[in-house]
Amino acid sequence: MIRHRSLVPAWIWRTVALLAVVAPSGTGEENVSASGEINPPEDLTEMGLQDLMNLRVTSVSKKSEQLGDAPAAIYVLTQEDIRRSGATTIPDLLRTVPGLSVARVDSSSWSVTARGFGGVFANKLLVLVDGRSVYTNLYSGVYWENLNLVMEDIERVEIIRGPGGTLWGANAVNGVINIITKSAGATQGGLLTAGAGTEDRGFGALRYGGQMGRDAYYRAYLGYGRHDEGPRPSGAEGNDDWDSGFGGFRIDLTPEGDDSFTLLANLYGSRTDYMIDVPIRIPPFAMRRDGYDDYAGGNVVALWRRQPSEDSELQLQAYYDYFESNGISIQQSAHTIDLDFQQRSRLGHRHELMWGLGLRHVADSIDGTATVTLDPGNSRTSTISGFVQDEISFWENRLNLTLGIKLEYNDVTELEFQPNALLVWTPNDRHTLWASVSRAIRSPSRVERAMRLESYTFRRVVASYYGNPDLDSEYLLAFEAGYRVQLSEEVALDIAAFCNRYDDLRTGELRRPFLEVRPLPTHLAIPIAGDSNMDGYTYGVEVALDWQPAEWWRVRAGYTYFEADLSVHPRTVDLISAGVEDDTPEQQYFMQHRFDLPHHTEIDATLRYVDSIDAFSLDGYVTMDIRLGWHPRENLEVSLAGQNLFDGTHKEYDTSFLPSLPTEVERGVYGT
Repeated sequence: MIRHRSLVPAWIWRTVALLAVVAPSGTGEENVSASGEINPPEDLTEMGLQDLMNLRVTSVSKKSEQLGDAPAAIYVLTQEDIRRSGATTIPDLLRTVPGLSVARVDSSSWSVTARGFGGVFANKLLVLVDGRSVYTNLYSGVYWENLNLVMEDIERVEIIRGPGGTLWGANAVNGVINIITKSAGATQGGLLTAGAGTEDRGFGALRYGGQMGRDAYYRAYLGYGRHDEGPRPSGAEGNDDWDSGFGGFRIDLTPEGDDSFTLLANLYGSRTDYMIDVPIRIPPFAMRRDGYDDYAGGNVVALWRRQPSEDSELQLQAYYDYFESNGISIQQSAHTIDLDFQQRSRLGHRHELMWGLGLRHVADSIDGTATVTLDPGNSRTSTISGFVQDEISFWENRLNLTLGIKLEYNDVTELEFQPNALLVWTPNDRHTLWASVSRAIRSPSRVERAMRLESYTFRRVVASYYGNPDLDSEYLLAFEAGYRVQLSEEVALDIAAFCNRYDDLRTGELRRPFLEVRPLPTHLAIPIAGDSNMDGYTYGVEVALDWQPAEWWRVRAGYTYFEADLSVHPRTVDLISAGVEDDTPEQQYFMQHRFDLPHHTEIDATLRYVDSIDAFSLDGYVTMDIRLGWHPRENLEVSLAGQNLFDGTHKEYDTSFLPSLPTEVERGVYGT
């Protein structure tokens, strides 16, 4: 395995030096029309709220539709939102999305979830980058520390709160985050960003885009970041610094006609450090030491699309992903091949039919340690899927009913089905009402099926978690409704409410102790076995407000209320899920003010409140981020940002039963 702390900066900066020599100066960012002609970019800062409601989104129905008409609880972060957020990581960018709960555990780990069930290993949120799923089959979650992108190259982020299993498949249970990057034609010329500060010690990116012939465009990019360690609650150093590097390219071919082709490739490497308490079988029965994880990986994505008309589209996507990790607890390598085909066409005046087929194959190899093992260590799993969805229009497209179902067959739980029904009514251009009923599943992960984790040792007594190869999927039946209204040219309001019914949620149940001879010395083993004996409900309300009182002043605000009522089956002794219903804040709100001032100056101030997390006895907190930006020239931006300004430090989350130690979030300042 490779130690990336020393390797990543070397290869990145050697390539940066080479690109700096060969890259001519650019003209900034441009858009490319379907004919290949370069046009000026669309300036979202000059759009009114009505124009923003008419933004095209693709994540709700896997087709382009207006944001205001989408039958789902969807929120979009535009390129202007991203730039003015001052965020340097994807999780920090998501903090101002109603319905999402984002908490930093240590320098490189986050709990990111929608509508409950948080944690470092949150497993009910599907994350996509340009159509490629970035979840890991190890625990059905996301390695957020490896989700590194050039922030300026992100076109928009579409966030759906609520299930998306009918279109996106298993694990799209509580939400879908779809990160969509700009086309290569929209990133022509050169871009250099560099920054440093108290917590983000150093970060930067270099990108160059050009044209190959008349119909092909490309961009290549590199990035690097170094993040400082945080303190533990005791005040001691957390030893959790984090280094990352990444690079890649994108090619878009848009010849005259109906076809287009996109090719993307990415490479990344990172190292994360942390403190860990390792169980040992002799006094003092636990040893505190420095832990680490080294990551490396890459992927290639190819997408072909044919669109002869607005009512007809054919699409084929294929990608290969490689991932490896080498850490103190586990070593893993995984190969993923994914194929996805879909077709959309209109049948008569009322019906728009979409159907598709998918194949996903994952082969992994996992080597454990004395405290973490997986049996079997090698695994190959395949999933075959198909979906069909019909959108039926009534009353001159003012009322639309969508019915769909997805069937999946996998090697673990075999045949699964995920249906949905969506109804949306738009009586006029200002009002949209929608409601939906959906079923979604989450398949058991490798950890849940095959892991043994030694979590507690005392004298000759060892408590261990055992995976269960016979686990069923978790099931969700979701009821949602929403109202989206353009109150005036200056005010837009979006309200969504939900009630979710869960079945067969994960539990860890106490089994009969037994004497175990190996590993020596002979000891009493207390097994905690994975099972599916928890059910219950979650419900809540999410509100988003967009208000523009003046051309130079815009206000964005959001409020989230969440409640959970979960219970285990009778005669179940559950030892790991007791705090699940209290691991998410009950209430959250944010308010962001954007000021465009004279002399090309802008100020962005974001106030956030996060309620207490009772599962970890964590108090709620209020914090503020402020960003000051200045544009002395059209192609130059200088900014200064302050984060978490109200408190010197605060703790946002805990690691539950994991032996790694969380750290606190510090006040930080950085310039870009």
